[in-house]
Amino acid sequence: MSDIVVKVTNGKEFRRLTQIDTYEVLAHRAMKGLSSSPNFALHYTDDEGDLVLMSSEAEWQEAVRQAKAQAETTKTNPPILRVTLTDYAAMAVETKAKDAS
Repeated sequence: MSDIVVKVTNGKEFRRLTQIDTYEVLAHRAMKGLSSSPNFALHYTDDEGDLVLMSSEAEWQEAVRQAKAQAETTKTNPPILRVTLTDYAAMAVETKAKDAS
């Protein structure tokens, strides 16, 4: 089991998640807490400051590795992985509402 804290935001709300051990668990819990649609994407900021799409177990493992490495440098315990959820269905609704006005 991953011993990190995952902080997920959709730009409006935050969720603090623990006991996340796979990408599948993260995606399920992020969607359950912050998205009304399965049409979403998860991103994290990597060690070079780039926003990276996370959509597989391998990408999840890399994000965890980077969060742990950063925690060693900053002496943060437990390590924190910050994730942004983009809800494409909500974006489409907002765009339609703006276009209608």
